[in-house]
Amino acid sequence: MTLWDKMLKDFLREYKSSPRDFLRQRTISNTVHPPCPAASSYYKEMVSCGFCKKDILPFLKDSPIGKPLVFAERPECSPLTISHAYNLHLMHEYLEIFLPKDVNHIVEMGGGYGNLCRLVSNLGYTGRYQIVDFPEMLTIQEDYLTRNNITNVDFLPLEMDKLLPREDDVSIMIATFSINEMPLNTRALIEPHYAKYDYLFVAHNTVFDGVDNMEYFKQLRDELKQTFEISYFRDPHRGLNMHFMICKKTKRKENK
Repeated sequence: MTLWDKMLKDFLREYKSSPRDFLRQRTISNTVHPPCPAASSYYKEMVSCGFCKKDILPFLKDSPIGKPLVFAERPECSPLTISHAYNLHLMHEYLEIFLPKDVNHIVEMGGGYGNLCRLVSNLGYTGRYQIVDFPEMLTIQEDYLTRNNITNVDFLPLEMDKLLPREDDVSIMIATFSINEMPLNTRALIEPHYAKYDYLFVAHNTVFDGVDNMEYFKQLRDELKQTFEISYFRDPHRGLNMHFMICKKTKRKENK
């Protein structure tokens, strides 16, 4: 049994028993809606970026549903929304894309409670959005996004044949602290398909449930480097345990 197996029932119980403030409940606020101590540093970096000041920061606002935590420097946002906005900033910097406009197929491996999907949709994304997660989390995500009037989302188990890009898609797979929390046999289901996406955006920690993620992602980068230009670095705002792997397909870059 993985750590996630132990938490899923608590997620669903907290969500159903506290619909007005489920984001303040113990398990949810410790995992998928954390206080994000790095949010202030993320925000400071974004404020100094001309693109963020023009295209991201003016449009950030949390939904009141679930009573999200409040980010002191921008009270209309939660720390998690600031963190998700920072990821959009990194995608623009390293992949040279702005997610709502430059892709039309998003696969999010592990969707939390649906906040990134809500944010991207509110920024104007209208393409295909697929969230892959446990059944319990899919239930929460679908209900949360529906309550936010976002209905053009597919909620799916990990079945790669349903997640692959179509011929004309510009696609990205997003996996922030999700693949790194999967058992190795589950990760193996995804590995043959990474090269079918145009972009990959992955964040991972060093160890989870006994798996050495530093070694795992080193091996994965070695396998992907023939297909992707890879930027790999430690999150400068979150200490030694958090890393980004941001990949841009080489052929797409050459064709531009």
